[in-house]
Amino acid sequence: MKILVTGATGFIGKRLTDKLLSDGHDIYILVRKQSLEKARQIFQDKKNIHFIIGDISNNDVLETVGGVETLPDDIESVIHLAAIYDLKADIATAYSHNVVGTQNIIYLIQRMKNVKYYHHISTYAVSGLYEGEFGEEQIESKSEFPEYYSRTKMQAEHLVRNSILKNTKVRIYRLGIIIGDSKTGEMDKIDGPYYFLRFFSQLEKINKNVPLKVLPLTCNANSTLPLLPVDILTEWLLEMMTNPTEHKLRSYHLVPDEKILVTRFVEKTLKHYGINLKVIRIPFPKLYARVMPLLSIPKEVIPYMMSKTIYSKTQIKKDFPHLKAPPLKDYLPVIVKAAREMFP
Repeated sequence: MKILVTGATGFIGKRLTDKLLSDGHDIYILVRKQSLEKARQIFQDKKNIHFIIGDISNNDVLETVGGVETLPDDIESVIHLAAIYDLKADIATAYSHNVVGTQNIIYLIQRMKNVKYYHHISTYAVSGLYEGEFGEEQIESKSEFPEYYSRTKMQAEHLVRNSILKNTKVRIYRLGIIIGDSKTGEMDKIDGPYYFLRFFSQLEKINKNVPLKVLPLTCNANSTLPLLPVDILTEWLLEMMTNPTEHKLRSYHLVPDEKILVTRFVEKTLKHYGINLKVIRIPFPKLYARVMPLLSIPKEVIPYMMSKTIYSKTQIKKDFPHLKAPPLKDYLPVIVKAAREMFP
């Protein structure tokens, strides 16, 4: 199968592209001119890969004179991974990458002839500050959002759901919090839980000289972290993208069945760091927001620690019941070990 991929050089993209290539698919990756050398280095020993110069921020996407005519007529799938994931992004940056970029990809697909499936990578954060069970097809455009990243990802998904793509079927994948490889712990960037892992690495050194007793934490008693190791995610995506159902539109929450409480995650992680602290919840998010930057933790993560959202998995369980995530206890030691090396 011939597949066009955006964001193929990113943390998730390069792993998914590698798996698709290993399965024998012909992959056409959209890459900006200034990133071409990086892309060639990442995929230098791979066969069946083709580099297409373009930029999702451009209306026409493709920079070649021939435009869409430079792509093979028989590309069957488009996977849109390119986006900005930054909780601190300003509105202009988030909107141009996540909304305008998606709009331009949709326009590209509309000009292509034989695209059977459009695979759109979204996020569980499109739920915003919704309280209660959130369905896989549910979208609350009037919901309150804690920052521009989640809001623009919701807007992008809204565009996808309301676009006219004729014979192209649409798949939306709402990813949970993606962390390092469950077997190696490999992680490319610092975000999400890794802000805390970096802090715990510092705390480990401090605690040896100045023993602490408690760690105050702002979160709700039932707030959860939908953690998913990147290798598990790519296995799931490979299965879902190469064996899709026949539905015209289908959306999935790619989160674990296990309910990983924020407090439990912190407690378990501290133990692996050898830090014996009692975690206590404090109901002062505004005060906590002032302290967190001093610990090099963005205050934008607080709403996720306070979340009261439960993510339904009705459709993914029906369509792909065999996709299971390992329990936290199986991979947390590996993640912590790798984090120690990231933050010596």
